[in-house]
Amino acid sequence: MTKKKPGISGSTRKALDAAKAEAHDKILKREFVQFRTDEPMMDLLLRVAAQRRQPVGVMVREWVEQRLAEEIEKMPLPKIKLPSGKVLDSKSTQIAIEKAIIEHQNGTTKLGAQEYRTLMEWFLDHHLAMKYAKRRA
Repeated sequence: MTKKKPGISGSTRKALDAAKAEAHDKILKREFVQFRTDEPMMDLLLRVAAQRRQPVGVMVREWVEQRLAEEIEKMPLPKIKLPSGKVLDSKSTQIAIEKAIIEHQNGTTKLGAQEYRTLMEWFLDHHLAMKYAKRRA
């Protein structure tokens, strides 16, 4: 949810959130994103790609994957208190996080919907980052 901005009514905020979600979904389905750059940067991109003997789109996609993997590794996991009283956060091990997810899925532990969604998103993001990191190696 977007932060509350002065001067924006609740209905306008909801409309903006809906428009953002719709745009997000369209981009995901297209699996395509464009960006603008100036002529000198485009020239550099093309020359570097030519030097690497690589299509510019492939090169830029690799760079984006690398940077996303780096950014995801820095993303903190918000503190989540489990029904057992244990708290999961960014210092928790991947195994502890996986265990909490599996226990919720098996019905052993019942997390709130938001806690479960947060754990799953964090886990999937980090799993994807590891996949991209392995492709780089």
